[in-house]
Amino acid sequence: MQTIDLAIIGSGAAGISAAIYAKRRGLNVKLYERNAEIGGQACNIVLIENFPGFASISGSNLCGNFDAQLRHLDVDVEKGKEVKGINKNGKEFEILFADGARIKSRAVVLATGTEYAKLNVPGESELLGSGVSYCVVCDGAFFAGKRVAVVGAGNSGVSAAIYLSEICREVSIIHNMGEISAEKIYLHRIEKAPNIKIILDSEVAEISGNGNVEKIMIKNKKTNEISEIPVDGVFIYAGLCPNAGLAKHIGVRIDERGYIKIDEHCRTSLPGIFAAGDVCGGLRQFTTAVSRGAIAATSAYEYLRNLKEE
Repeated sequence: MQTIDLAIIGSGAAGISAAIYAKRRGLNVKLYERNAEIGGQACNIVLIENFPGFASISGSNLCGNFDAQLRHLDVDVEKGKEVKGINKNGKEFEILFADGARIKSRAVVLATGTEYAKLNVPGESELLGSGVSYCVVCDGAFFAGKRVAVVGAGNSGVSAAIYLSEICREVSIIHNMGEISAEKIYLHRIEKAPNIKIILDSEVAEISGNGNVEKIMIKNKKTNEISEIPVDGVFIYAGLCPNAGLAKHIGVRIDERGYIKIDEHCRTSLPGIFAAGDVCGGLRQFTTAVSRGAIAATSAYEYLRNLKEE
């Protein structure tokens, strides 16, 4: 069984940053991504305007830059390689893959990120791919000239609504709070889009349709009134949930919200296991993910150096 210095699981901004720093330190590092492309949630973002060095860049273009930099550094990246478990074996860790393969690593960085939260309402899972989507970049073009709803009014949801307003006939933003929670820069753009309708203090109670999405039922949280909105598509941006299953599997400490607990050096409760990025909670931004990735890789390097001296 092959043994490497560092296995990085997840190829979002944190995992990529960790891979760059680990490679530059001379570590034998491998980056594993369960999807066919690297980049994590970045791939699904319409426009990024708060990442230093880029006044404006699409998520797909940023991911392309990530990929090019990893290839330039000759980082060993395995796409479509899902990690199913991690076992502690003496001073090493055994990485178990979905395809049955195994590898040993002296240290691990968990950069497994988050996934979109589900509404858990009738029709959501049944109509997934038939009008229900969690990715406007992936599916938005299918709804050109149609009516859609965006559930959630954080930065991601409002950004998605603005993008959809340029191609769709009508866009309804459904938000369960009394005001939009996105940054002010997005609010000015909403005001310039006459086909965006904002519905506050409301939540989706049901998504329905015969084979494809045809309407949603929404409930006003203040009055309990139920109303119907005809739509052809529903894009759900209702928050994020941490992908901390691997951490739980090996016994790494998790906080009450399900995020991996780390110290200022990105060390987890288990020596040799480090974590970085959105799976650790806190301010979930590209800048913090990149920072934590660098810290995690540097801490892993110091850990491995001390391990050799023992």
